[in-house]
Amino acid sequence: MECEGVDKKANSNVNVLRLFGVDIPIPIPIPYDVSLQSDHSSTLTDERRRVSTSPKKRSKRKCPSSSPESSTKKPKKEKKPRPSREVIDRIGADGLTLPSEITQKIESLQNEQSRQDKKPRLLLQKILSPTDVDDSQSRLLFPRGQIKDHDFVNERERKTLHEDGQEGRVPVTVLYFDEGGEERMLIEKKANLGRWPKPLKKPTLETIAVANTSSVKWNYSLQTVWVAIMKASKLNEGDKVQVWSFRHGDDDECLGLVVRKVDV
Repeated sequence: MECEGVDKKANSNVNVLRLFGVDIPIPIPIPYDVSLQSDHSSTLTDERRRVSTSPKKRSKRKCPSSSPESSTKKPKKEKKPRPSREVIDRIGADGLTLPSEITQKIESLQNEQSRQDKKPRLLLQKILSPTDVDDSQSRLLFPRGQIKDHDFVNERERKTLHEDGQEGRVPVTVLYFDEGGEERMLIEKKANLGRWPKPLKKPTLETIAVANTSSVKWNYSLQTVWVAIMKASKLNEGDKVQVWSFRHGDDDECLGLVVRKVDV
């Protein structure tokens, strides 16, 4: 039996294994060069670092058009200041919004001192509501929040109104225009100023029971001849009316009111 072994051939990349007289070539593995791997890995690392540190490309956003129309902002609406008490008094004193027929009539009712010190004042301006033109209620409501001059009644009148509740009445002189004829006529009538309870949001037995107590909030109201004034002046729901107040008589003890329709 022939001896088996491995025959290395010089300058050859293979070994020869002799087995049973047969030469079997066996490739010699190539030695692993560590330096080559380190160079390659360092190259990859440098490449990754260069990629990671490179500035990112930002997506370009389209800027809004800088046309004059888009850049122009709408101006804010200026809030008109509320008229001061001096302005209201000046309007009443100059009679800027009262027809001459009314101012002359007021002067004829006043004494000389009243003409100088107690000029007509704008009491309120409102839009007539459905209840204002309701014949069954027969009153023109003066909402407290819309009254511009809360001192239009004197102490005696205020005491009468507040102590007697809904039954309290103060006599007033009312001036208004009758628009029924070919020419309008200025009418003078006697009426009453009273108080009217503010409507209850959710009426209950308890709230109705205290309706005549001092805890209820009240509004002033023109009563007695309001329906006649409304029909003579041809007033309807949605019309705007002005109510002016003035004093007349001895010691200005009498209260007067002017009711007139104005353009909206």
